[in-house]
Amino acid sequence: MFTCTTLAMLTLIAAPAPTKMPTPINYGKPFAVVNPIPLPELPKLAPKKLGTKVQVIGPVHKVCTKKGCWMSLKDGDARMRIGFKDYSFFMPTALASGTIVVVKGVLESVQLSEAQIAHLEKEGAKVPKGGKELKLVADGAWIEFTNR
Repeated sequence: MFTCTTLAMLTLIAAPAPTKMPTPINYGKPFAVVNPIPLPELPKLAPKKLGTKVQVIGPVHKVCTKKGCWMSLKDGDARMRIGFKDYSFFMPTALASGTIVVVKGVLESVQLSEAQIAHLEKEGAKVPKGGKELKLVADGAWIEFTNR
């Protein structure tokens, strides 16, 4: 079974060139996209990658409804929340679910407190039971908009 990320990559490879190319937009610190890890592969690679800088590609699931201070990615059963280093940048609150993004930052496994869980859920986040989650503290993100 193909994941959303895999289908998006196959579509980009196999599809004829569109008349209007996607416009990549950078948020935060610009970076070259080099071999990003597809979100569905991240859970099995995470133990070796914790504490290191990684690039992850996947579809947007949700964005903080207040000011865009976090977003979550979801592809099949794989999901991850993205925070932004030192709140140095934010995502557009109207960013459409399913938009493909590449984020770069440090991968962490965090245990959220009950107060953090309540705060995130108030802003629209889905927090795993028990409050333990994979999180990427991003210093940069690329978003591809095809409607420009």
